[in-house]
Amino acid sequence: MNVSKTNVGTKFLTCILLSLFFAGCLGNDDKKDSAVPAPLYAKGKARFEGICTGCHGVDAKGSGPNPPLYHSDFLMADRHRPIRIQFLGLPNKVDTATTIVVSDSVFSGMQMPDIGFCSSDSEIAGVLSYVRVTFNTATDFITVQEVASVRDSLIQAKILDTTGYAARCAM
Repeated sequence: MNVSKTNVGTKFLTCILLSLFFAGCLGNDDKKDSAVPAPLYAKGKARFEGICTGCHGVDAKGSGPNPPLYHSDFLMADRHRPIRIQFLGLPNKVDTATTIVVSDSVFSGMQMPDIGFCSSDSEIAGVLSYVRVTFNTATDFITVQEVASVRDSLIQAKILDTTGYAARCAM
């Protein structure tokens, strides 16, 4: 069998180019935006997979009374809302609605616990940034400073009571 080097080289190059093309078209499972610092994104992904998937699912599409985080207009409408929800749960003293609408679907009577009370600002910034860029169309991320600012404002307004946090977090 007589195979020319040019023919093999052309086929090889074509395969490489097609592979690169399809890799670019299909993308990556993690739609990590380049603006999100890699350590923050990795921390957020690990936290999402370890905590959030229990209620919101691995695909963030929610189930039953648990609303989706995937393509969530509710989540994306106010960038401080998800930070407050991490600290206060939902409903809370600021976000009082017991019924929310996410992408035209109504969720009534749902309860989200205040899971952020024992979390560091970077853990909260990480998970919220991961959700924003992976499951929504955000090109920006939640900073550690934003989380700290929201935490401080909730404490100063006497909405977030940190009394007993040490005992709660030790559980």
